[in-house]
Order: sequence, then structure tokens, then C-alpha cells
Amino acid sequence: TFWMREALTWMRARPDNYRKLLKLKWDLFWNHVESPDNAPGFVMERMMRLFGLPLLRWGLIAPLAIAGLALGFRRDRNVVLLYLYLAAYLAASLGFFVLSRYRYPVAPVLCLFAGLAVWRIVDGFRTGRAGAAALAVIVAGGSALAVNQTKFQEQAHLSHYSTGVILGNRGREAEAVQEYLESIRLNADFLPARINLANLYLRLGRRDDAA
Repeated sequence: TFWMREALTWMRARPDNYRKLLKLKWDLFWNHVESPDNAPGFVMERMMRLFGLPLLRWGLIAPLAIAGLALGFRRDRNVVLLYLYLAAYLAASLGFFVLSRYRYPVAPVLCLFAGLAVWRIVDGFRTGRAGAAALAVIVAGGSALAVNQTKFQEQAHLSHYSTGVILGNRGREAEAVQEYLESIRLNADFLPARINLANLYLRLGRRDDAA
């Protein structure tokens, strides 16, 4: 309860900053750049073959889903439940953290709405309802422009440092050394990379390099 009181006090004292924070979290939730927690996306692609496959990316699914959400509303109880789930999950993300792994539970529902948008576009042109199909294309295209803006940049030195940690723990020391060196090249003042590199050199018997 202490931190809850502190947070509420900060919100009341700095409403403008709080609104900016909500806007930042909103952008993070929808943006194609995934905000990593411990390991950035490209690390997972290197470590797991599944992530290296040409899977659908957030930058494609999210705009189509937004189009499906905007154009697919029906007074059907099951669909309303999906909207309520998305609204509740988005509210929870805005209230707490927006990280890539916290977006995963909402991805299947967004895929459903993305599929709805694709169906509306294809069916509209196929049945001669070009206006409805064009509207879906416009909404999806506008959303794609917004979602795929590169507003956030990963701190590359941290990404290479994280990669070095993972590779070192997997016994791939030579690759880990290169990642630590790249992290230091990008940020010479980042001590964790220097410390880990020195310890790794010692483990490899390269005492002169460790010094």
C-alpha cells in the first residue's frame, strides 16, 4: 500500500506528467518496437529457431486488428466479451507495465480482429461492396503508419550485454566475448559489460586480456 499511496500522490501532484506517462504507455503498447524485459527480440531469434521463422509481426497484426476493432463491432455477446477483454487488458497495461511479454496474452484476440479485417477487405471486393473494403484498407493503412513509426530505440549496448550473458551461460564463450566487446564499443562507461568480459577472460585463461 505504501507504493500505491506514493503513486497516487505523484499523479495528483503532477497531472501533466501523468498524462504524458499514459500517452507513452499507450504508444508502447501499440508500437511495432517491442519493449524488452530481460532479453531483446533479436536475442530470442538467435537462441530459438521458432523466433527466427517468418512469423507475423506486431507491426502487421496490430494495424489490421485496429481496423477489425473499428469496423467489426456487433451487438453479439461473444464479440462484446472480446472488446471488454481488450479494454481491461489495455487498462491494466497502462496502469502498470508495457513490456513485450505482457503483450503476448492479448495477441490471440488481436489476431481474431486482424482476421476479421482481412475478411472484410476480401469479401467486400469480392461481393462488389468496394466502399466497405476501401474503408477497411484506409483504417488499416492509417493505423499501420502510426504503429510502425519508430518512436522508441532499444539501448543497443544493453541488448548486446544481455546477449553476452545468455551466450556465456550457454557455454558459447567466444560469441559472448564479441557481444561484450560490442556493448563496450557502444558505451565505454557501461561497467557490467566490462566486468563480465574480464571474468569471462579469466575463465578462458586469458589473464592479460582480463587486465
